[in-house]
Amino acid sequence: MNRYLEFKTKGGNSYLFDSKSCLVFQKERGSDEEFIKNVDFLSEYNQIDNQLEINEENTEQYILKYGLKELLLECTTSCNLRCHYCVFSGNYDDKRIHGTAHMSIETAQKAISYYLYLCRKAKKINPLLKPMIGFYGGEPLLNMELIRYSIEYIKKNFWDFKDIYLTLTTNGTMLIPETVDYLLENDVHVILSLDGGREQHNRNRVFKNNKGSFDIIMQNLEYYFKKKSYIFTNSVFDYKTNLLEVADFFQNNPRFINIGAAPVNKEGTTYYDQFTEEDIKIFNERLQKVREIFLNDFIDDSHANSFIRYWMSKDCSSALTRVPFNLKQGYIPYTGGCVPGDKMFVNVNGNILVCEKLSEDFKIGDIKNGLDFNQIAKMVKEYNKTIEKCKDCVIRNVCSFCYGSCGKKGIMEIEAEKCRNAIEGFRQRLELCYSVLEVDEGWFALFQQRNNELINR
Repeated sequence: MNRYLEFKTKGGNSYLFDSKSCLVFQKERGSDEEFIKNVDFLSEYNQIDNQLEINEENTEQYILKYGLKELLLECTTSCNLRCHYCVFSGNYDDKRIHGTAHMSIETAQKAISYYLYLCRKAKKINPLLKPMIGFYGGEPLLNMELIRYSIEYIKKNFWDFKDIYLTLTTNGTMLIPETVDYLLENDVHVILSLDGGREQHNRNRVFKNNKGSFDIIMQNLEYYFKKKSYIFTNSVFDYKTNLLEVADFFQNNPRFINIGAAPVNKEGTTYYDQFTEEDIKIFNERLQKVREIFLNDFIDDSHANSFIRYWMSKDCSSALTRVPFNLKQGYIPYTGGCVPGDKMFVNVNGNILVCEKLSEDFKIGDIKNGLDFNQIAKMVKEYNKTIEKCKDCVIRNVCSFCYGSCGKKGIMEIEAEKCRNAIEGFRQRLELCYSVLEVDEGWFALFQQRNNELINR
């Protein structure tokens, strides 16, 4: 096993990432036997017993103590857009396609009741737990009746939960004044899917007639911004996205607070077959330019781009926010895989799935019988069997792979090429992170502070 991942900063300094301790230190210290002896001692001292028996009882206790972070309701399988990259477009294996089904009020009521029942139990051992309930689709506003009912049901029956965090992800085409008023009056945190300015957004986010959705969204937001000065946004990009234009749009429109920009999902799809080598070359050149802007902003911040700084900082955060020695609570020894039940995704049929990224092949319960802790324990064992080969990987304790990354048709598998790409991606993040830290050592602490302030707005 290769213990160290070596990387070099823009300043010319070489470092080692130590897979055992998750620490980073200068390359020459890797040959200092006394230093490495101390690192090993600290690593062993801080490790916990990873031999916790995975069974039904321990799984339930684990979820009550560490899980239940969010209940996500699939309000509908219907959508009024036909975004070219949508995972429900029919271009993805193992994913449902656009439908017409709406979640029933009865299903939502049972899902909410069960989730908050578990949260009540969990708060006895995890008093800091803050319940979160999200409305998801399709386009969830197509089932506004369900959203209204759910919110009123929570307010009427769960008055002891003063801190429930409500979210709604929308394409923005149905944010009419009446809906906006209701959502804001009830403290629903709206997340808008917006891929940049008109040209960048309309290339993929279109109606059924292939007409772009940008203009109607901007028209709807005129009223929204009269009520609230900002809106959170998520963006998606592919190899034809001009990242520099996207960055300029968000920089020049500060009312849009972009909290995430991610590539189109590559798993189980032919979507990427459309791109040429020239498309990929141009994209990578622009991405490199974005990284250069990010680094240069810390050298001369007179022209800093807030979108690039936040996006790159968040993207790099996986290289800096891992807890040293990576305590795993004894359930999943490697990768970033969650324990099913950390999140509960309830689909229109009332089945509880691991998350919104997976199909019913990864069912972990239903609203009638609740979570199946025995099934979850079996899934964890199967996942751990899949990642046994990860024990020799240099990024085994910081890898972001999870069920969504390797689960398909009820089977979990990790491809070697994906592993190589993950290692190289982590190396690039480290290079960028430490290049910035050499210029501004307080950079990441300030980012974390501002990110926490943003989340708590």
